[in-house]
Amino acid sequence: MATIKSIPSLYRGVFTWVDPIVASGTAYALIFHRDFMLAQLSPLFSPRVEAYDPWLWQVAGGYVVISAMQGGLLRYTNDLNIWKICQGAVCAMDLMILFSIWEMRNPPHSWSMASMSAKDWANVYGTAAFALIRIFFILEVGFGKPTKKVHSS
Repeated sequence: MATIKSIPSLYRGVFTWVDPIVASGTAYALIFHRDFMLAQLSPLFSPRVEAYDPWLWQVAGGYVVISAMQGGLLRYTNDLNIWKICQGAVCAMDLMILFSIWEMRNPPHSWSMASMSAKDWANVYGTAAFALIRIFFILEVGFGKPTKKVHSS
């Protein structure tokens, strides 16, 4: 039996409104503002080398999938297990982004205040905050008691 719980408003708002907007905007920027997006990642990618363009299309595709999943699929179901699977998948992407930022900041670059701009720190803290929200959701932090049980087939 699957437990149906009321999804707290904070999670519902972040996952069905904020995530799709951010993911769609990121996909758009990866396709139409490639120089800007690569420069956001690291000074190593500026100026842009056209050899990165196929990779940018693939990453943009991933963000389109996230946008459709978060903004579409989650609006059609209240099944907590489906919501958790979606958030686990997106959290894995968040963690990979954080690991990539970590790797890019290794020498010759560093984590010093002098070498990182405000946008660099916003990238780190923003991604980490969304990853934590997803982890808290998966752990059901802030959830009430189950409202009803339904039979699943």
